[in-house]
Amino acid sequence: MLTSEQIEQIRIKEQQMPDALRRTSDIDYTEGYFFVTLNVHDRLPILGSMIGRYLPDTKQVLDAGVRLTALGEAVMRCCLDIPSYHPQVELLDAQVMPEHFHGLLYLKTNDTS
Repeated sequence: MLTSEQIEQIRIKEQQMPDALRRTSDIDYTEGYFFVTLNVHDRLPILGSMIGRYLPDTKQVLDAGVRLTALGEAVMRCCLDIPSYHPQVELLDAQVMPEHFHGLLYLKTNDTS
C-alpha cells in the first residue's frame, strides 16, 4: 500500500509529464478499446491531401476523401500490419488524414484461461 506522501509524489510527477505521456492510474491499459490519434510535427500535411467537391448552393460535399502520399500509404500499411506483430491487438478502424492519423484498437486480454 502506498503512503499518502508517495501518492502525492506520483501526482506531482504525473503533472510534470507532457499530456501525450500521461496515464490514469486507475485504468487497465492492458485490455479494452483505445482511440489513438497521432499528429505530424507542426501539423504539416505530409500524409495526403483532401479531395472532393464542395457545392456552395446546397452546402454539400461530394466524393470527399483523402489522397494519400507515399508516406501516408506507408503509415496505413504499418497500421494494418499491427495485428500480425501483436496478435492481441484488433484493428477496428483506421484513417490517415493529411496531417494526422486516427486508429480504433481493441486490446484483447492475454489471459488464456
